[in-house]
Amino acid sequence: MQIRNIHRLIQDFPAQLGRYASDPLRSAQRVDVAPYYVAGYFTDVIQHLANNTKPDYVGGIDWAKIKRNWSEGDLNAALIHSYNPDPGQIGYVNTHLKIIHDRHQH
Repeated sequence: MQIRNIHRLIQDFPAQLGRYASDPLRSAQRVDVAPYYVAGYFTDVIQHLANNTKPDYVGGIDWAKIKRNWSEGDLNAALIHSYNPDPGQIGYVNTHLKIIHDRHQH
């Protein structure tokens, strides 16, 4: 996650992340805290998709592709692409989700 997003999320979600404001970069690396930053990021992306707006922080990411995935019902692909636009990232994450799912089935 980009440093600017970590700082923005501290501001946007003070109830959830405000206690980490004194050292946000270190807290974002903690395995017990990092998911809160990711959840905040995805919450913000979802709000923009629901409001049909483009967040300033996405920069060069193909927002039209994210919106297309979202409108076609591929919510995971939309969120994955918003977080990491690498073309192989969606397949990579889906592979790992399947591994996790399969491990929990046994």
